[in-house]
Amino acid sequence: MTTTLYYNNQPSNNLITREDGADVWNDTDGYHTDIQYVFNVLGIKYKWSEDLRDSIPVVNVGSLHHKSDQFNKIIKESAESYKKCIILSTQEPWQKDVIDKILETYSNIFLMDCSTHLEVEQYHERYMPFPFLLVKMFSLQQQQTHIFPHIRYNEQQFKFNCLMANWRADKHILYSVLRHISPSDTHEPVSLVEKNIVTYKKPTSLVGIEPLIGLYREFDNDFCDFAVKGVGIFQDRLLDNDVEYRNNIRAHPIHVYESTCISLICESMSGATYQESWDHVSNKPGITNIDSRAYITEKSILPIMNKHPWLVYGECGFHATLESFGILPHDELFDLNFDTQGNPVIRAFEVAQEVDKYNLKQYKKIISDPNSETRKKIERNNYVLFNTNSILWKQLTNQMETYLTQFKDYNG
Repeated sequence: MTTTLYYNNQPSNNLITREDGADVWNDTDGYHTDIQYVFNVLGIKYKWSEDLRDSIPVVNVGSLHHKSDQFNKIIKESAESYKKCIILSTQEPWQKDVIDKILETYSNIFLMDCSTHLEVEQYHERYMPFPFLLVKMFSLQQQQTHIFPHIRYNEQQFKFNCLMANWRADKHILYSVLRHISPSDTHEPVSLVEKNIVTYKKPTSLVGIEPLIGLYREFDNDFCDFAVKGVGIFQDRLLDNDVEYRNNIRAHPIHVYESTCISLICESMSGATYQESWDHVSNKPGITNIDSRAYITEKSILPIMNKHPWLVYGECGFHATLESFGILPHDELFDLNFDTQGNPVIRAFEVAQEVDKYNLKQYKKIISDPNSETRKKIERNNYVLFNTNSILWKQLTNQMETYLTQFKDYNG
């Protein structure tokens, strides 16, 4: 099957420009799209055409906010310009309320964002989430990914690293938890932050976290006050000898992996929304996730590429989603029951307690043993990522080809 992509003016040009609101990474002149680079990695055959009758128009909005006036204008004009078309972001996930509204309003619009399924199976025939950032890690046309395929497992000085660049509310929650908890294997008056490699960036403007932290006040009001106060007083913690950040370079210095036993990943959240419920276990108010789904970024992929054990603080169900792609979580080390915990603050505490439950000596003994289940799983996951014949790449290619077929067969 060969997919025909529609273009106007030049092949590989986006159907909208930066002036329209498109924000596509590494597009230096504001005119280009990137879906073709994804097809190259997946091995999907494609060609370009100026004839709309037999081609797919793909409107790439990039990181343009999906609740902005510009986004709405692009949707409206695309619906009027094309018999049917795909609105694409290979960079960001969109929230369910926006997805539902667009699909209900426009019968000829397909939405393809950088996410995973809202439900076990496809949520809507015209909503096509896809973990684009995972694929981009292997595209030289989109970015450079620096890895160290032979790290040493006998030089660890810390239990874990947790790298949190740029402030976001979810990062602030996890950082506050790590600042709040003392290590289980010491009586020193220090927190998990001081005893491990943890980075943090304070917010650049006045922000509030009360809507998120308020979900936890019934459980621990003192911690909530601590976290809220921290927005104004927590200072930057930077990584020694760090790699300069750019959108087209994904890398960590090797000492991050060789000096720590575990990568505690604060993964990007997909913007999940919640509704109030009752927690019958604790007999307290609780919450239910409405649209939580994993947002897989380079934060999760880099440790696996570098053969480093990992644990993720991300959306509810994140580890289960990775496992569905053939990437096995480290359930031989950690109790992953937190993966189904709907409250993001409780989940942060449970993740922190799991990563801290071993002492450094125990971690080193497990990770330095090439025959341990952990090391075997590291090798297997690395194979799944890098071998293009693995279950991961077959599944990703099949998923994209299914989407393209659904688009071609759709008649409204």
